[in-house]
Amino acid sequence: MRWIEIDASNERIVRLARCPLDVGKPLAEALYGNLKTVVLTSATLTVNRKFDYLSRRIGLDHVSQGRLETLRLESPFDFDTQALLCVPTDICAPNEDGFLAQSESLILRALLNSRGHAFVLFTSYFAMNRAHAHLKKELRAAGITALKQGEAARTQLLDQFRSDASSVLFGTDSFWEGVDVMGEALQCVILPRLPFRVPTEPILQARTEAIEAEGGNAFMEYSVPQAVIKFRQGFGRLIRHRSDRGVILVLDQRIISKRYGRMFLESLPSPRLVKGPSRGVLAALAKFFDDPQGEPHD
Repeated sequence: MRWIEIDASNERIVRLARCPLDVGKPLAEALYGNLKTVVLTSATLTVNRKFDYLSRRIGLDHVSQGRLETLRLESPFDFDTQALLCVPTDICAPNEDGFLAQSESLILRALLNSRGHAFVLFTSYFAMNRAHAHLKKELRAAGITALKQGEAARTQLLDQFRSDASSVLFGTDSFWEGVDVMGEALQCVILPRLPFRVPTEPILQARTEAIEAEGGNAFMEYSVPQAVIKFRQGFGRLIRHRSDRGVILVLDQRIISKRYGRMFLESLPSPRLVKGPSRGVLAALAKFFDDPQGEPHD
């Protein structure tokens, strides 16, 4: 497919983009068919503990059964004691008017409990900039430094985050993956929304239309698995060592209220889950941080 992009800040900048809708068959023909062995490894290859989505997307379903072998290894970390997954259920849905204000209030309360040591990972620059602008003054008053993606280079922000234990980093897409912060510096990851891609993106629209034209369910076969993988990448920022411990706070109640939310939860390595009204969830979060043994309580 091909499309044209116009820069919103400068209409004189025009880009012509081109992208294949299906990379599976070309990969099967040009790569898998011409090599004796191909090894694919990653911490986020599975969705709902299965390789089905990956196989369809990159053409492994075109490889003969005798050639394809899969192996899923469990995490070496004890997520039941090292991590706590918190989901408040009394917050607005992300598409409702009050969501941004409610989510910012919960982000502030969580950060005060964690005393910083946190990533807040957004799915849009607008939400990130708004939350940072609204919260940085109160965070500063509490002795917490509020860093934001775009204020400095990524490596510089990470160095500052590691050196200042009482800091919080507000980030978007590039901080969901490929970022490794071990130890005391990172003890809390807040995900305001499940990371679904914008439905109007040209590639997403075209692939959705192609799946539906073949009689498939584009949302469940493409959008949800893609978001699950991104969600697992964000979750994976927290526990990087056997001695790490911390909390994942998800402010998107769809992970509990929607049927497809089970795919997100069942794709995780079994952290302890606390869900319910915000007051109880934040109390559990606070007790987790106050317990020197790292044992969460209800």
